[in-house]
Amino acid sequence: MLDYVPMSQNPGDLYAIYVEGETKTGKGAASTAVANALKDQGFSVYYDVAGDFFRRYVAILRLELGLGDDGILPHRDELEVIATKLYENGKAFSIDRDLGDLQRPAISHCVSLLGELPIAQKAASDWYGQSVRQAAASGAQVLVLDGRNPRRHVEDHVSVLNVNVKTILDIYMTCEPEVAARRVLLSDGIDEPSLDQLKPIVANIAHRRALDRTRAEWPFWWPETHLAFIPGKQPPTGAIESSWLCEAPPLPIVIDNSHVPKPVMWQAVADLAIGALQYSR
Repeated sequence: MLDYVPMSQNPGDLYAIYVEGETKTGKGAASTAVANALKDQGFSVYYDVAGDFFRRYVAILRLELGLGDDGILPHRDELEVIATKLYENGKAFSIDRDLGDLQRPAISHCVSLLGELPIAQKAASDWYGQSVRQAAASGAQVLVLDGRNPRRHVEDHVSVLNVNVKTILDIYMTCEPEVAARRVLLSDGIDEPSLDQLKPIVANIAHRRALDRTRAEWPFWWPETHLAFIPGKQPPTGAIESSWLCEAPPLPIVIDNSHVPKPVMWQAVADLAIGALQYSR
C-alpha cells in the first residue's frame, strides 16, 4: 500500500470518493476496502452505501404492509402509493428500526422492483444529499459513497448543500455477468456450477442491469470518457495522475473486476484512494 503523506485541507472541505457500478460488479467489496484503508491511515471517514438505503426502504415498506418473508409486494400502482407515503412522512429514511437481516432474499429480491419507481429514485437522490450533510456534520475528512451514479447525485445537490465537496476519485466497477454469477454460487458453496445453475443467475443479473440502464428516473449512466485501470499491472499513481489531466477532474477510472483476485483488487482500490488524496493536496 502507498504511504500516506500528510496533506493540507481547508476547514469545511469534504473530499469525496465514489465507487460506482451495476449489480454484482464488486463495488461493495471495493468501497469497503477504500473506507478501511483510509481509516487505517488515520483519516476521518464517512462511509455509506446506497444499496443499504434501498434495502431499508424495502424492509420498511414490507413492514408497513404487514408482509412476512413469504409475502408478495402489491402491483406497481399500489406499491408507488405506499412508497410515496413513506417518502412524504420520512419513514423511508429511517435507520433505527428493527428490520432484520437486510440481505435476506425477501428484501434483496424486491430492491429492483422498488428501484423502478420514480419516487424511490427521488428518495435515493435526497438520501445522497443527506449523506453529504451528515458527513460534513460529523467532521469527516473523506466521504466514501457506494452506489449507482453517486457522483452525479452529489453534484446535482452540491449547490444547495452549503458544503464544499471536492471529488478526488471516481471508480467504476464492471464485471462479466457469468463471472458474477459464478461468484454468487461460490458464496453459496458451489464451486463448480452446472450450466443449469448458472443460466438463471446470469439472466437475472443481465435483467437487473438492463432495468438500471433503461429506467425513466436516474438511469445508470456509463461515462463516455474514462480511463481503464488494470489492478496488479498498472501503477495506481499513474492512473491518478492521468485522471486529473482533463478539464473537469478527476476522470472516472474503470476497473474490470472479472478476473482479478480479491486481494489484488482490494489493494489496488486502496492504493488508488490514498494516491488520490496525496495528488489532490
